[in-house]
Amino acid sequence: MSGSPIQPSPFLLFAAPLTESSEYAGTGRCSLCSLEADPTFDLGIGADVIHECAHCARSFAVPADEHETATVDCPHCRAAMPVARLEDPAVCVSCLRQGKAALTKDTEYGMVRWEDAMRGRTHGVPVLHHAPGFELDMPDGDDWVGVFISSEILLELVRTPTYSTWQGEVWLFCCGQAMTYLGEWGKEDFSAYAPEDPEGAFLMAMRDSDSAGVWEHLPDRFPAHTETGSHVFRCRTCDGRRGHIERA
Repeated sequence: MSGSPIQPSPFLLFAAPLTESSEYAGTGRCSLCSLEADPTFDLGIGADVIHECAHCARSFAVPADEHETATVDCPHCRAAMPVARLEDPAVCVSCLRQGKAALTKDTEYGMVRWEDAMRGRTHGVPVLHHAPGFELDMPDGDDWVGVFISSEILLELVRTPTYSTWQGEVWLFCCGQAMTYLGEWGKEDFSAYAPEDPEGAFLMAMRDSDSAGVWEHLPDRFPAHTETGSHVFRCRTCDGRRGHIERA
């Protein structure tokens, strides 16, 4: 992904090539609508399939890797619901966008699963003191702090592919909303974004990471055989850039 204009994407929060998703599975059959699709995304550990109870009409999530039994109990009314076995579960863009599946995200404010998104609260992180644009949930006697974020924002996030990293994603927020992932940027990308001072743009975007000495080792472009990664996001309100660095 370059610093040039963002390419069209079926996902509001993922502007990088979809091949950069950790769940990317290429052409295949969607397990939820049974149609051939390109691309599809693996429903592995941390992914949920969303069901609607035939008795109470409320939605609930079943982990994709637990579709092994014939029935599950609705958590709302306890009615037994049939669950089809999923072989090599995968989801197409359309079904993911419609909310028929959910992909767990790790964010700077804690993990977000479908249940968290429905509650409008992240699972939380230890000793958090500030989350610009959001209210903190600080239980008495517990250092694990959740963040209240609207269900609309968090549902959009779990209906988005996860970007591929060595050490795990850290989805970022700005101006009270989830940011759009642009991709893994090298020196050429920062030069295209800020030709007058690409290193300064890099340091500003990575201001919350330990970026000392990283610019010198950053490759010109990704993918590259390097131990240093630079993941960049764009705010949809202020158009600012934030990012994080990872080292293999």
